[in-house]
This record gives sequence, structure tokens and C-alpha cells, in this order.
Amino acid sequence: MAERNKGELNTLTPLKNVEADVSLFSEDQELLYQWLKIEISQTYWTSPSFNEWYQIKSKNQIWFTEELNERIVYRYIRPVSLNNQQMFLEVYFAAPPNASGAISEIIAQGHNTRFLTESEDLVRGYYLIIFLLMTLFIIFVATWLAFYLARGFVQPIEDLALATQRVSEGELGFQVKLQGPLDKDFALLMKSFNSMSRDLLEHQIALNKTTNNLQESHRTLESHIRFVELVLENITTGVMSLDVDGHIEILNHTAKQMLQLKPGGETGKHYRDVLVDESLDKFEEMVEHIETEKERSISRNLLVHKKDGPVEVSATLLLLQSSEGKSAGMVCVYNNITEIQRLQRARAWREVARRIAHEIKNPLTPIQLSAERIKRKYAGEVSDDVALHQSTQTIINEVQQLKRMVSEFSNFAKIPESNPQMNDLNQIIRNTLHLYHDNMPARISLTTELSDTLPKLPLDSEQMRRVIINLVDNSISSIEKKGTLSRIFSQGKIIIRTRHFPDLNIISMEVEDNGTGIVPEISDYLFEPYTTTKEHGTGLGLTIVSQTVSDHNGFTRFRNLETGGVCFTIELPVT
Repeated sequence: MAERNKGELNTLTPLKNVEADVSLFSEDQELLYQWLKIEISQTYWTSPSFNEWYQIKSKNQIWFTEELNERIVYRYIRPVSLNNQQMFLEVYFAAPPNASGAISEIIAQGHNTRFLTESEDLVRGYYLIIFLLMTLFIIFVATWLAFYLARGFVQPIEDLALATQRVSEGELGFQVKLQGPLDKDFALLMKSFNSMSRDLLEHQIALNKTTNNLQESHRTLESHIRFVELVLENITTGVMSLDVDGHIEILNHTAKQMLQLKPGGETGKHYRDVLVDESLDKFEEMVEHIETEKERSISRNLLVHKKDGPVEVSATLLLLQSSEGKSAGMVCVYNNITEIQRLQRARAWREVARRIAHEIKNPLTPIQLSAERIKRKYAGEVSDDVALHQSTQTIINEVQQLKRMVSEFSNFAKIPESNPQMNDLNQIIRNTLHLYHDNMPARISLTTELSDTLPKLPLDSEQMRRVIINLVDNSISSIEKKGTLSRIFSQGKIIIRTRHFPDLNIISMEVEDNGTGIVPEISDYLFEPYTTTKEHGTGLGLTIVSQTVSDHNGFTRFRNLETGGVCFTIELPVT
């Protein structure tokens, strides 16, 4: 490749009118052609060094200057393209001796001129630095003298400013002391400041004591308020407090449960937006009565209908007055008197039953004996013997029915006081159900689901036995009321189960059947005397059950089952 390039370059003619020497190098730094017209160039020319080639290729330097034997040699190298080949062209020029000397002198003069110029700037800088140092020294001396002279006047002011800052940050009682002879001019000012600081400290101490007393009083008041709120939330009496405009301020949990209230927050609302139905009507009637009659209090009874039955409530409205005699609002107290009313009615019914049993029981036996005697004496002697037999038998049957009714009345009237002793309810149930093992009607099953963790309770075993018998007999009658055909397709079932609820501290006994259930017409009065679903029932069985359970401090309730039938639940407290 290099030989071919050389052959092509031989055809080139030397450049005319150019006083410099020219060399041509390949891309690999190989000398391809050279025109050395000047004789001195043939003596001093050398191929560029490795370092020069590196500078050429990195384009850091194109011109090179070198001084050889009092001659200055210039070398200019640059890349060129010839016949699509990358090459380097060198122009080499060696200056004559006189020109080289002149150039050297010019360079020397330039160096001297630059040195003198730089020396002049340096001298000027030295003078400027000295001047600045002298100026700073003078300023420093003047400042020091001024500070020394003014320190006696400024220091007390600074001390007072610092003391004021510390007092403002809470360091009450901080005192400023005289530190120099000039401070005496500020003695009165410092004395006044120290007196003010001491007074602030004393006032702060007194204020802290007052604040602590107020906080303690506030905590005591909050404790009392929480106690009152806790009492109001846990008492069985409903309480509703209102301001002078009729807005509710306090409404405890019992009142919310006792009354039919609209949903949502009650506190702060007007009573007309909270009370509904009869509770609202009765309350407005009591308010109107107090306003018109100028009385301090009034009481009314109302009946609140709930899902689990009606609730009889006694409402007492009290007018609150301040020490000046001005109205301060009202308080309405609600008491659930359902159980009291029930007990009063039961007591009244028991008195009625006692009198009925006393008045009817005595003539029943003579009537029955007379009917039997007439039947025996005139049987076969009258023309219409059948009518005589039927009439006397009717009298006897009705007397027997009256005797059973009088017996029920008598039992209801003389329900004995409970004599509770520690007993096992499960064992009482088992002993009672022995009566039904061989006496259950066809296709009626009686099963038990008794809890193994049932604690013993103070129970009157004989009275609880009557309760179980009453409930089981009612279940049998309810199932038989559906008819024999119904039991063929679906067997009658009676289940007695007991459970223990430790978190509620109660035990429950359930008697469940798949009979006809309780019709809605009598569900609200089921436990009242003479309320019955039996054709010939007295309506005292469930009343006796409810009274007996109540004597044991328990509750009796029932619910109709969605699948048919009814479930009676007895809840007894664990003591």
C-alpha cells in the first residue's frame, strides 16, 4: 500500500514560490514524500517525535517551535486527504540566523517588558496593602477607644435588656447587679427593675396556687359530674332534663329504652322532635297543666307499646326554679310500673278468687248430691226417663266443672310464699318429667337438652315443679289442638332445655313446642288472670307460673317461633 502511494506521489511536482520545505506522511506516520529546498533544512530536519505525533492526533497542538544552534525552526503539521487517503502534511521552515537573533531579542524585550509591567503592578499592590493595613489599624484603635469609653454606659443597658429578655421568657424574679463604677448612674433604674421582677414572681406564685386550686376544683367537679352521669345511666329510673325552652339536656339510657324515641341523637333537640305517640301527648299535657295551674309537679301514667309487649310507665314532671324564683327548666322522671301494676292486679285477682272460691265452693256439694239423689230416686218412675237422666247428669257435670274452677281459684288465691333452698334445676326437671314417661299422648315426644355446667340456685322445688307441669301441659294442649291428622304428618315435639350465661349471671329454662302458638290478640295479656287459649281453661296457669318465677326474682317471657309453636323462657339470677 505504501509503495503504491509513493509511486503516485512521484508524479507530483515540487511547489514553486514556497520558501518552506514540505513533507507528507501516511496515516501510520510513515514518511511518503519530502521536498527539502533549503539546505539548512536538510541538516536540522528530523521526523516528529512520538509525543508530537500524540499531540497532533489529539489536536492539542499543530504548530511546533524549536531553537537549534541560534536558529528558530518552525514546524506546522495538519491532516489532509489525498486520493481518498488520510495523510499528514508538514511544512518545515528554518529561520535565517539574523532573523532568529532579531526574534530572540524581540522575545527577550517582551519578557523584560512583561517583567517590568508585572513588577509595577506588584509594587502598586504592596503600597495598597500597606495603606489598607494602616487604615484598618486606625479604625481598630478608634473603635477600641470608643468601645472602651462607651462600655461603662452601654453595659448596664445591655444587662437590663438581657434581664428583661430572661424575665419575658419566664425567669421571674431575676435580679440585675451593679458591675462597674458607671453602673451607679443606673442604680435607680436597676432597683426599680429588680422590684418589678420580684413582684412578678410573687404574683406568678399566687397565680399558680389559684390555678392549681381551680384545676383541683374542676377535677372534683368533673368527678362528681361523671359520678352523677354514671348513676343516671345505671339506675332503673328514666330521667329527662330540659332547659327553659324545652330542649333536652340529659336523657339517660333507661329513659331511651322505656320510651318510643325517634332515631338519632337526642341531646340538644326539642322534646317534640324526640318524643312520639302517647309519651309526647302526655308530656305536653303535663307541661300545659304546670303552666296553667302554676304547680311545681304533676304525675301521669302512660302506656308505651313495644315489640315485646306494652309497658306501663309512670311519668312525673318537676319544675325547676332558681333561688330567685325564676324557671331553670324541667325534669321528667319515668318509672316502669308494669310489674307493680301486674302484681297489684294479681293481688286483686287473688282476692277475687278467694271470695269466689269461698262463696261458690260451699253450695256445690249439696247441689251435686241433690242431683244424684233425684237421679236415683226418680229413675224409672217418670215418663221421660231419658230427659231426667240427661238433666241430672248435666247438673253433675257442671258442678264438677265448677269444682275444678273453684279449686284453681283456691290454688291461685293461696299461692304460698316461696321457701327457696339450694337445688339443682336439672334434677327438678328430671324428677318432674317422670310423670310423663308413660302418659304422653300418641305421637308427641318430650325431650330434654340440659346444660352440664348449670350452677345450683335457691329454688322452691315444689313451686318450680308446678311451673314445669303447667308449661308442659300447655304445650301438650297446644299440639293436640292441631288435631290427630297433623301429628300423623308431623310428630308433636316438646323440648326442655337449660343454659347458663356466665357473662349475664343468669340461667334460663326454655319449654319449646311445635303447637299452634299464641294468637296476637292475647299476647299482650297472656300472663294476666283468666287469659287462656283452652276451651275450658281457667286462665290461671300462666299467671301462677309468672307469679312463682317473679317470687324467685326471675322473669318469664315467650316468643312465637317462625316454624310454628311457641317457646316459653324463664330466666333466674345466679346468686
